Amino acid sequence: SSTVALARSLSEQLGLLTAGALVYGLAGVLGCIVLGMRRRLGETLRALSPGFVLSCGALFVLYQLLLYLALGLSANRSQVLEVALVHYLWPMLTLFVAVMSLRLRPHPQFWLGGAVAMGGVSLVMIKSEGMSWQAFQSNLAHNAASYLCALAAAVTWAVYSAFGHRWLSEAHSRAVVTITC
Repeated sequence: SSTVALARSLSEQLGLLTAGALVYGLAGVLGCIVLGMRRRLGETLRALSPGFVLSCGALFVLYQLLLYLALGLSANRSQVLEVALVHYLWPMLTLFVAVMSLRLRPHPQFWLGGAVAMGGVSLVMIKSEGMSWQAFQSNLAHNAASYLCALAAAVTWAVYSAFGHRWLSEAHSRAVVTITC
C-alpha cells in the first residue's frame, strides 16, 4: 500500500522514529487546524474523556511506533514486502479479537473465508514480487525483530479497532466522528 511505501521511504531519509513522528504530528496539526476553522476544536476536545484519549492514544502511538520500526528495520525492499504482508494480518486479527471479545460463535465458514482471503493476499504478493517461502523463512531467521514488530503492530491495531468503540460512550461518539472526518 502507499502507507508502507511512504513509511519506508521516509524512514530511509529521516530515520525510523523521526519519520513517523513527523507524519502523524503534521497530520494532527492539520486536523486541529481544520477543526479550528470549523469552530469545532474546543467542542471536540471537551467531548473526549481523558481515559479514552489515554487508552486509544497509547494504542495508536504504539501501533505507529511498531509499524515504522518494522519497516525501517527491514534489510531491503523485498523484505519490506514480506513485513507488510505480516502487518496485513490486522484485518483478520481484528475480526478474531472482536469475535472473542463479544463471545460470538461464528460459523465455520467465517474462519474459512478469513483463511482464503489471507491466502489470496499471500499468493498475490508472492507471485507478483517473486518471493518464496524459503526466502521468507531465511529473512525471518536473520531479522526476526522486523517481523515481530510487524506482527505486534497488527495485533495492536486489531485491539485498537475492536475495543476503541467500547471505550467510547455514546455521548462522545460525535467527537470521534468529527475528528476522523
